[in-house]
Amino acid sequence: MKKRIILFMVICFCSIIGIRNVSAKEVYYTNEKGFEFSQDEYTFFKKVYGEKLVQKYFDENLYDDYAGIDFANTEVQTKKYTTNESRQPLLRDSPYYSTPAKSIQISNVCTSIMCRISITATWLGDPTVKSYDDIGACLVGVSRLGSATTYAFSDSNSNFAAATKYDSNGYGASVELPQGNDIVILQSFNYSGHGTVYASYQHAMSTTTLSIAQKFNIDIIGYGNVFGFYDEAEDVYDDMNGVNLVV
Repeated sequence: MKKRIILFMVICFCSIIGIRNVSAKEVYYTNEKGFEFSQDEYTFFKKVYGEKLVQKYFDENLYDDYAGIDFANTEVQTKKYTTNESRQPLLRDSPYYSTPAKSIQISNVCTSIMCRISITATWLGDPTVKSYDDIGACLVGVSRLGSATTYAFSDSNSNFAAATKYDSNGYGASVELPQGNDIVILQSFNYSGHGTVYASYQHAMSTTTLSIAQKFNIDIIGYGNVFGFYDEAEDVYDDMNGVNLVV
């Protein structure tokens, strides 16, 4: 009887080990935060956020935003355009725009579970001025669901948006650039409907205040097709091209 009990326990233990091995994720890449990706996850999130954010700052919190997604079979809508010459050529309808200093990317993931836009601004070098920058979107035919989340990461610190202004046709967030290098700014929100999302990242060329950074309306003919700056803010921001995506 004892032998049968021991044999039964051994079989159960082996079965549990087998189940765990089957369900365990095969690690393809481990980033600087220690997050482990399968190959499908790495490919998916690199399309959504860009390579630098995935390799340096991606963690469980960002992963949870896409809980329940079939990473192998879910399409990421994103296009990229880059140039080594500042503001040359000016392609307003491009979903990706880069200067020698920084780039901006917009991506869209839409499934039966949710539809989500992510905007990623990546610094290719280290900005001389680290003050309050603005990042946001103008929405045409699209409705934002809930709040937009905005983070600024560096290799030594991270900041949340200091303030976010919402308008009927979009929103803009002001975030203070953190000290450190390898800065990436990420903004995401869920949405419903079909239309065009215009996204813009505007860098403060001189030190400014939060109150000045918030002096904008959402305006499709504004900076990056998003920010209609007024008063002191008009002379602060660099007027970098925006990007857009039809969703």
